[in-house]
Amino acid sequence: MKTLVISDDVGSATQLHEVLNSNRRIKECVTRPWRTLHDVPSDQGDQYQIVFAIIDQESESAGQQILNVRKKYDSFLVVVGHADSSEDVIRLLHQGADDFVDLRRDMSSQVAELISSAKTRIGIDSTPQNVIGVIGVTGGCGTTTVAVNLAVSIAQSQESCALLDFVCQQGDVGRFLGISSNHSLQELCVNSTFVDATMLERSMTTSCAGLEVLPSTGLYGDRSQPDESDLKHLVSVALEKHDDVVIDIGSCRELHQYSNILQQTTTILLTVRPDFASVCRARNTLDYLKTLGFNDESIEVVCCRMGMSGQLEQKQAEKILGRSISFTLPDEVSEPIRNPLHAVSRYLNGAWLGEGAKRRSMRPMEAT
Repeated sequence: MKTLVISDDVGSATQLHEVLNSNRRIKECVTRPWRTLHDVPSDQGDQYQIVFAIIDQESESAGQQILNVRKKYDSFLVVVGHADSSEDVIRLLHQGADDFVDLRRDMSSQVAELISSAKTRIGIDSTPQNVIGVIGVTGGCGTTTVAVNLAVSIAQSQESCALLDFVCQQGDVGRFLGISSNHSLQELCVNSTFVDATMLERSMTTSCAGLEVLPSTGLYGDRSQPDESDLKHLVSVALEKHDDVVIDIGSCRELHQYSNILQQTTTILLTVRPDFASVCRARNTLDYLKTLGFNDESIEVVCCRMGMSGQLEQKQAEKILGRSISFTLPDEVSEPIRNPLHAVSRYLNGAWLGEGAKRRSMRPMEAT
């Protein structure tokens, strides 16, 4: 997203420029004084998606300044200034502004909220959003291993990813990564309607550069199951900041409880063990997912063979499944696994999935 700042106030322009450059969605930010507005060629009116105009609202020419910007740019126009009352903001909107940023409030949070809503409000920034749900046919299929490593790889490649642990009673994403959180999934779901992007961000923990994690309590004694509507709301809020969200859903035994959440996903990764019972259960799960409207292109089967080298061969498992297995975690992980999960290979080109798998084999009680 390209932005333009028009201002004669060097201090305010510098502050706004720094805020915009810190936002990952902003690819370019240009600042120019008001006197150069008349020099803009008519064929460059669509060069910037958002124009920030810092004006002096007390000046009699404020309305004319807004009109001049409108004549030059076919962009979303944000007026930046001081608002003494709501009437001041309404007047600016009537004069032609699309939105307003108050210099007396925290500029960073205002701009972050404006940019995060750009896709729906402005109709720009068409970066596709991906919600990837990781489901295990049974416990011990490697869902946490796949979910964590996938999220880490996306964060390293795209500089941003959210990892949500929806295994409410036995979730161990936090222990797998060795992190804790200010608030758990269950705590946020108590009053989820009040959870916004800022609150969710403060509740999540940064595991590595770009990866923000919301763990579950993972307590066997805690049988509280958040309502599906609460979990669905958290996914929607996470998408306000992140284009990629990975959800560890865990075992598919209670999959019917997550039907609405599954509808939010763009890709489902179904992890399976290479034994006859697990593969048969996977076949039933695939049939159920098809009743929800999912096709083969949106479902990827991941076979976790770690520690089970003597079980079914891949061709045998594929015959029972009635479809191909997208990716296999090998018996022993001794080197990087490249280009895993081809449904999201654009994120994982050259990424390591092996490191987490090694940790999983060394600490089997800490992963699903």
